[in-house]
Amino acid sequence: MSTFPPLSDLEALAARVREALPDIQVDRDAFLRVLAAHPEGHGQAVDLYLAFACAQGDAWALGELERRLGSLVGAAITHLRPDRVFVDEVHQRLRQKLLLPREGQRPKLLEYAGKGPLVQWLRAVALREALNLLAQQRTGAPLESDTSLLELPAPGPDPELTLLKHRYAPEFKAALEAALRELPPRERNFLRLFFLEGLTVEQISRMDGTHKSTVSRRMASARESVLTQMRRQLQERLALSVSELDSLVGQLRSQLDVSLARALE
Repeated sequence: MSTFPPLSDLEALAARVREALPDIQVDRDAFLRVLAAHPEGHGQAVDLYLAFACAQGDAWALGELERRLGSLVGAAITHLRPDRVFVDEVHQRLRQKLLLPREGQRPKLLEYAGKGPLVQWLRAVALREALNLLAQQRTGAPLESDTSLLELPAPGPDPELTLLKHRYAPEFKAALEAALRELPPRERNFLRLFFLEGLTVEQISRMDGTHKSTVSRRMASARESVLTQMRRQLQERLALSVSELDSLVGQLRSQLDVSLARALE
């Protein structure tokens, strides 16, 4: 039995979406195929339509996307670095990643599947791009979106540490994943909302019904718990000296936010 909605239902949904955004002019049948491919996103069909239209180069849709990015990028990332130049750089990189195909891949915006509001998805992408840029600036090395941070060269001239990180990258990844599994569900959810959904501490606190200082404290505790568990895991898995382990944990601490953003995906 087919799991796809009847074509008549998709056509009715597409008609309502076009009424909501009448200034967008894109191929109707192509958008019907998008709706058929993402039944989980029908509750956000208007946002799906906007994202699809942007990827198709519709001028009105692109203008609306730019308006949304202008209001959310700074709010999403200024807690990382309150620097106008940094915010502008992230905005530019984000614009290119969302709209331009790269190395045979589709524009990033076409990955939006409507599982939540588009603005929430954009906030999460902006946060990850900001973390990528910070890591790149710290290491001086190019950072691809699917590169494990734990495989990046260490800052500064420390070839032995770099070699250790490359050699034991699978163990680092396994230790991080195990450490996240050890977190209480509530703290793990806080991290997921912050790093993947792009919510602020204040927004998370409202959802949780607690004060934002409580959320902030629990998130800080969760980070420390992850580092402690990772150290224990690595100590058990690897035959490293205390000084080597301390050096690696120091690197993990400086890069933890990016590592968490990747591991929670």
